[in-house]
Amino acid sequence: MRAMVEAIALLKKDKAFALEVMRKYLRTQDQEILEETYDVSVIKYLKKYPLPTPEAFQSVLDELVQENPKAKGQDPRKFYDDSIIRELAKSGFIDSLYR
Repeated sequence: MRAMVEAIALLKKDKAFALEVMRKYLRTQDQEILEETYDVSVIKYLKKYPLPTPEAFQSVLDELVQENPKAKGQDPRKFYDDSIIRELAKSGFIDSLYR
């Protein structure tokens, strides 16, 4: 988890680096595509504190109902543990990555 939040911080703090990584793995030189991808992927969706939400897990459960009726009515909070991220946030580790 530490490595994941470090990677998120690096991508958010060093746009040039992030664009080079995307250029390599997306195999495109199109700057407009890279910029749009950065804005959506890094700015919009990657969160400083990557905490799961009950709503996100509920969406998954709603989809699973078709294949597994046991998913219906389940509490989405039973399916994830956010204690490690909360601990990293509380310790100040995540904030320290943005200084």
